[in-house]
Amino acid sequence: MQRIPGALVVNVGDMMQLWSNDAYPAALHRVRPIAGERARLSVPFFFNPTYDTDCAPLDETIAGGRPHDRPVNWGTFRQRRTDGDDADYGQEVQLADYRLG
Repeated sequence: MQRIPGALVVNVGDMMQLWSNDAYPAALHRVRPIAGERARLSVPFFFNPTYDTDCAPLDETIAGGRPHDRPVNWGTFRQRRTDGDDADYGQEVQLADYRLG
């Protein structure tokens, strides 16, 4: 990807990918150190559903097609991700784990 001076990069997460039926793919999170004196500004903002929310592709995104993923409970997904990330209790969950067909 070529750098565009003054550009704003917005990375969406797994639930936006799910809700959009893959129209907006989630970026794989990677942070690389900056070499030299170049400045970088990063302002993360996380907006998540409540833990009891069941997430599925929105009807508008599957009109004429089919959903790519089965519904995901946000609380279960987040807990499995945390278990794989922080606690190392298991494999980190990925949206691909919910892929249909």
